[in-house]
Order: sequence, then structure tokens, then C-alpha cells
Amino acid sequence: MAAESILIAMQQKIVSIESVIASSQKFSKKSDRELLRKAFDFALKKHNEAKESARMQHLLCTALEVSEMGVDDATIASALLHDAVLKKCAQAEEIREKFGVEIAKIAEECSKGFEIEQKNRNMLSEGLLSTVILGSIRDVRAIFITLASAIDTLGRQGIVSENEKKDFAKMCFTVWVPVCEKLGLHGMKWRLEDLSFKALNPKEYNEIKSIVNEKIESRESEVNLAREEIESLLKKESINARVFARPKHFFAIRKKIKSGKKFSEIYDLRGVRIICENIRQCYEILGIINSNYSIIPQEFDDYIINPKGNNYRSLHTVIIWKDRPVEVQIRTWEMHWDNETGLASHWAYKDYSPDAYFDKKLSWALQIVEWLQAKEGTKKFLEALRMDFGENEIFVLTPKKQAIVLPENSTPIDFAFAIHSDLGLKCGKAKVNGKIVPLNYALENGDLVEIIPMQSVQAKRDWLSIVKSDKAKLKIRQKLGIKTAPKKEKKQKAAITTKSSSVRIAKCCSPLPGEGIIGLRTTKRKIIAHRADCRNIQKCAKARLVALDWDIGSGKNFEVQLRIKARESSSLLPGLLNAVSSAGATIVSTSAKANKGKVVEALFNVRIQQAKQLEKIIQKIKKLPQVFEVERA
Repeated sequence: MAAESILIAMQQKIVSIESVIASSQKFSKKSDRELLRKAFDFALKKHNEAKESARMQHLLCTALEVSEMGVDDATIASALLHDAVLKKCAQAEEIREKFGVEIAKIAEECSKGFEIEQKNRNMLSEGLLSTVILGSIRDVRAIFITLASAIDTLGRQGIVSENEKKDFAKMCFTVWVPVCEKLGLHGMKWRLEDLSFKALNPKEYNEIKSIVNEKIESRESEVNLAREEIESLLKKESINARVFARPKHFFAIRKKIKSGKKFSEIYDLRGVRIICENIRQCYEILGIINSNYSIIPQEFDDYIINPKGNNYRSLHTVIIWKDRPVEVQIRTWEMHWDNETGLASHWAYKDYSPDAYFDKKLSWALQIVEWLQAKEGTKKFLEALRMDFGENEIFVLTPKKQAIVLPENSTPIDFAFAIHSDLGLKCGKAKVNGKIVPLNYALENGDLVEIIPMQSVQAKRDWLSIVKSDKAKLKIRQKLGIKTAPKKEKKQKAAITTKSSSVRIAKCCSPLPGEGIIGLRTTKRKIIAHRADCRNIQKCAKARLVALDWDIGSGKNFEVQLRIKARESSSLLPGLLNAVSSAGATIVSTSAKANKGKVVEALFNVRIQQAKQLEKIIQKIKKLPQVFEVERA
């Protein structure tokens, strides 16, 4: 069943827990029926409603939605339980006792996402808020549940009032749609857009609907017939390719019309995507399409020879199929991966029947869930994959889930001053994620911080050496009566160091503490620190080169990229993640491509503090039996 019609189908009939269990068993014969029944019975009791009530149907449909993604039993059970935590029908401790730490944590994470949104909606920009939510929720499975819940909330009567639904739709547009975009969950994104569009502009939505004058099920049926016909043609020519189909959703149609296109000029109301093995096949398939269908010549675009500005590559053409235009996109698996990059790319096409070759190409996201299912190293994995907020900034949360933006490596003292000057001056102790920490503790993205004030504590001189924010430094100096020396009285340093505000670290070679470096002066006040052996400075005029020394504060992180070539294996990703996290490093981002020879080429962007740490990671990776090569990119 195509993604756009799942919700419609679910709401045309009463969904049962048996339906959810049956769906989960399509992806795993080991699915725990008793766990899912137990979770449903618990939710039924806590919400004190009938199985057919809007609330219980909402929970069942949310669980059914995530089960169709092929996720684990813990995620499906958490989908059934997440509202109990959010609505305060049950305490997290009770869920932890009955279902274990993992399920309770996922349910709590779902609740946290909604709380962060509600507390920060009018305080942060839209793009920043979606980033904060992504960085705060440590388990991606909670994101899946939250998005599935949002889709059902918008599409169902009786969950929220019409006014509440409009507010919720605005939030979905500004927060959850960008989250889908960042994670590569395009099917969910399309449905959220259409449902939000319908809630906010019912008149305009119905106008688009009347222009299209077809139910989505009808367009789905037609485009699937076109897909089957094209598959048959390719099979006759012995072309090994996968063909997907989708109808264009209403909000996307509306955007095209708003951009100035007439409805009669929109040729991609029905779309077919063909994914093949190499570029030569792309053009062979194009020839087969052109020889079997009438085409609209002016709608042909070759984005393989002429990629778009964002490096999007594909062939686009429009055919006439049974008197209706159908857009056909043709690309390789490599192009598809590059075009659709996102943590959850694997799930974007789970609406279609599983395919071994396709799963292999997008196996990295699948391995993430498989490793989580093994329940080994889950904590380390989630810590290693924490999402990065900004190059020189982090955000942390107050106990009320309000987001506070701070400079990188800020301390609880910085946090206290960001809340209020009086709280900063009386900062006695601090808790981070529920545990007491020293006041010089380096905060990280998504940390939940609580300050314990003490009446006897006032600002201390040694605080100036550990705080990072200008506000904290200013308030501490004012309290202590310290005046900043005029610039002319300051002594000049004998040598320029990397601690200088004018020095930036080169991204081309990413030097690390302990390595020889040299500075390249780019402007009067800007110097870029390169490794001494970096090729980019070999041909530079000597007059532009500056002597540099390392001088870094404790806890400062540097980003470096590793290039890895290895044999594909379900244990490869966990091994790589363990190698990085066990060295105390943090993964910023990853990308990988697998070829038909079962060889994976991966790039890991890693945050570390010194060159010795990098050497330790490389040695650990080299010891993995699947790895052929590992080098610094």
C-alpha cells in the first residue's frame, strides 16, 4: 500500500492490536506478540477508554504506522505507551518496572520532543527549533513515533479540537516537516504537508482537490499500472532495475501553482522513478522509454551531465501514458543515495515490497536498528551518534525544557548567568542530566541542566578561567570590581597561537594538537592554521606564512574525517562505532556507499581533542576483520 493512503485506510476501519502484531511480523518472525498485547492492555487501562475510542485508535494507528517502517518491538510498544507519559496517565517509573528501561526511555523521549516544542515555539526560529529537537532526542526511534503520532492527530477527528488542530498544523509545518526533511523521511513529510495544508487552508485545499478532480487512491492505482508496464518493458530488455511509483501530493501541486505554473503545465501529478546500476544503463533505459511512449520534448532534463546546484543528478522526462502525462526519473543507486541522503533513508521506501538489492544499498540505516535490537552497546551508540548543533555553539535545556544557546564548551556557570545574573552569582552546585557535576564541567548539546543556588556563594575570581560566555565574564568582573585593561596597556604575545581569536583551523587538512602547523594569512586579521605538510600551502608566497604554536583550552574539540574501505557486514557499523566511541570521540556525521562487490566505502566525520586520540581510533579500526583500508581524508 502506498504511503499516502496508509492513513486513509487505517481510518476507514477500526484498527486492532492484532493488526499491529500482524504488521510487525511481516518484518520479523520473532516479533514479541505478548509484549505488544501487554503494552496495549496497559494503555487501555491507563487511558480508561474503549478500544474503539478516538484515543485508543490513535495509539493503535501510530503503532501500525511505525510497524510499517520495519522497526523493532520496543519502538512499537513505545508507540502504544507514549501518550500515557505525555498525558501524565502513567509515570515513567511505572513503565520502566513493567516494560524495562529501553521502552520507558523511548516513551519519555517522545514526550520530551513535544515539551521542547511547546516551551520554545515562540522563542527560537523555526529552523533552529527543529534542530534543537533533533539534537535533544537521543534515540531516533522516538522521532519516528512522534511523526507517526502527528500524522494521525492531524487526520483524525476527536483527538484535538479544530482550533487546536490549526495550531498543531502550524507547528507541523514549521517544526516536524523540517525534521522529516533532515532525516530523509519523505513519505511522512508529504503526508504532514497535505494534512497541515488541509487544516490551515481547507478552502484552498479543496480548490486544489477539485482541480485535480481525482481521489489519491485513483491516481495511485493508475501510476502503479504504469510502473508495472515499465517494469515489464525493462525485464524484456534484461535490464536489472527497480521501479517505484507515486502520485504528487496536493501541497506540492499548490506550490507549483503558486510559483506561476498553470495546472495544465504540471506534468508530474503521477511520477515513476527508475533506479539502475550504472550511468550507461540510465541512458539505455531512457532509450527504451522514448521508443515505447510519446514524450513531451520540452520537459526533458539531463541532470546527470548538468547537475543541479545541490549536486542533484537524474534524468527527467515526461511520457504520455493512456492520455495522461507521467514524469519518469532515471538514476543510479549512487545518485539515489546522494539525492535522498538522510539518517532514515532506508524507511523512505518501506511502503514498497522489500528488495534485497535495495536494502543492501541502504543498509547503514537498517544496521542501526539491527544493532539496537541486539541490545548491546545501545548507550554508547546513541552517545556516539548525537547530532551536532553548530560549529561554535551548543544548546542545553532547563528543567522546564526551554532551550538555552551557549558558546561551545560552556559550563554550568555560563548556563546560570544565561538564565539570570543573580542565579549566576549564587551558583553553588549543578546537576546535568540528573547527576551532580563540577562547575567546570563542559556542557554538551541536549544536556538538561539544573542549578542549585546557595545564599553564601558569590562570584569567584577563578570562574573567569572556566566560563566561555561574554555575559558570564562581564558579570563576574563587575561583581569582583575587576576593570578590563585598556588595549594599549596589554602586552603583546611573543608568538601567535591557535588560541588567538584571529586563528581558524583549516578544513582541508584539519590539523590536530600535537601535529606540526603553520599559519596562512588570508586577510590582515585572519589566519588559517594548516598542517605543515598540507598541499594547499606549498605554493603560497612565504610572506603570507606565519609561525604558529598550539595553545588550546581543556576539552576543546577538533573535527577530522576518516575514509574507510571494508567488506559489507551486519557487524561492520557497530564495530566502527565502538572503535570511535571507546576512544572518547564523537561522530558528527557519516556517509557510506556499497557496491555490488560487497565493498563499503565510508566517510566518518569525528570530533576529537588530540592527534594521539586519532591514532588510537585508526588502530582500533584496522583491527576489525572486515576493514581493508583506513586513512585520514
